[in-house]
Amino acid sequence: METKNNLPLSDFQSWMQHQLLDPSGERSGNSTSSNEGIVNDSKRLSAKDHLAIYQRSYIARLRDCMTKVFSALEHALGPDLFEAFADMYLEENPSSSYNLSSLGEKFSDFLAATRPDLHEEVKEDWPDFMIELARFEFSITNLFDQQDPSPFALATTTASDENLQLVSLLRVFEFRFPIRNYYSEFVNGGTPHLPNEQRTYCAIVRQQPSFRIALFDLQPAQFHFLRFLQDGLTLQEAVDQLVAVQGANEEGLKEMWKIWRQAWIKAGFLEDRSVLR
Repeated sequence: METKNNLPLSDFQSWMQHQLLDPSGERSGNSTSSNEGIVNDSKRLSAKDHLAIYQRSYIARLRDCMTKVFSALEHALGPDLFEAFADMYLEENPSSSYNLSSLGEKFSDFLAATRPDLHEEVKEDWPDFMIELARFEFSITNLFDQQDPSPFALATTTASDENLQLVSLLRVFEFRFPIRNYYSEFVNGGTPHLPNEQRTYCAIVRQQPSFRIALFDLQPAQFHFLRFLQDGLTLQEAVDQLVAVQGANEEGLKEMWKIWRQAWIKAGFLEDRSVLR
């Protein structure tokens, strides 16, 4: 694609970005086109046709990125409906960064805002499932792309309770649907069907140093306990909160902690803050 030589590079880059993100000019209110002489015609293609190649390629790349991040959601919705939702989302939330890793950050919110029964008193279940699945899939991608945290040492069984804390690369979830089961079945080559409502809890962690994303089912008490620890509570304070909020038995919890501690150290949930890696 050949451009006019007298156009400053910064102006051309700004114009090109506008053409890719808002080719119709509807968002900005300016119907800027290639006919203004910014792009030259060639022997085979008009300036408009040249620009259209870039526009189609750019949109295709964004769609491909959305499909890779939300592959289980695409299966759940079907390719055509997923593409329709993705295109509407991209129209309202164009990429504003050279890095596409955050492209789908607002997709679950978009699905919630555009659900077909938004203004109905009685809601259908399937949009809630899709919203939760979108949130879960983006969280996995986002966790994988997180920058390495400050140096830390994974806890071993010899670490004292006072020095244990959750690693920063841990996320816990509460869902109305069996999201983790659906996702795992899909990524393992299955063709899962839309599930019935079932309250579930899970955790994902980026294990060090392998960068492997591991998924774990949680019991309700485990989920709330981990949430309390993520909120900055000490182990004893988390126990006290679980007793107060969930009506748990304190002595029973202290015994359960011994089991959870061993399992979570093995899973890479805990670090020893007294040791630097």
